[in-house]
Amino acid sequence: RFQDVEAPECDDGVDNDDDGHTDGADPYCSAAFDAHEAPACDDGIDNDGDGLTDYPFDSGCRSRNSDTEYTECSDGVDNNGDGDADFPADAGCPALWSPREGLACNDGIDNDNDGAIDFPEDLECAAPEDDTESDACHDGIDNDGDGDVDFPEDAGCRSEFDPSEDRECSDGIDNDLDGLIDHPEDSSCSGPGDDSEGSGGTTCGLVGAELLAVLALRRWRRARRASARA
Repeated sequence: RFQDVEAPECDDGVDNDDDGHTDGADPYCSAAFDAHEAPACDDGIDNDGDGLTDYPFDSGCRSRNSDTEYTECSDGVDNNGDGDADFPADAGCPALWSPREGLACNDGIDNDNDGAIDFPEDLECAAPEDDTESDACHDGIDNDGDGDVDFPEDAGCRSEFDPSEDRECSDGIDNDLDGLIDHPEDSSCSGPGDDSEGSGGTTCGLVGAELLAVLALRRWRRARRASARA
């Protein structure tokens, strides 16, 4: 007798991941024999065999929508274009599980497409050791692990220029410039979930002043970059 064999999710006529796309029309199906319609970082499977499954547990997953659990240092690809691929051949890979082949602020690439490359030219880089050229609210990463990525999806982001996805009372920044940082040090914070260090723990705080500061910083950055290109 023949046993019934269950069809792979990419050839079963069902929208298994409820994204509105079925089988070959699903962007996560590269072939009809693919077992799952869900992205590799949200399918409940340890796809790279490292003992870790899906985002945020597998270091090769930058978000739930990532379609590979392999890190750049174990995926067989020369991701930073230096002629070497993966650990130990690539000097930018300190270990097989390192997520990147080169640190974003020291890899010779304009990772955030803003016209500035690496530290010190890109002002989002505080040091060559930084691994993102983008502000936390505009880098495509779920930095605070709450399941939401960047502005406007992440409630901790007031704009795409915010340096942190965390709420103001737990982001490590003195947002109201009173010399006190976060809960419980800043008395304006009733708890770490508050989104303003301003008076009363409301979301009013110093929004106007903070917005002016952000705009002034952006103008200064544009002027500096324009001057550098001249």
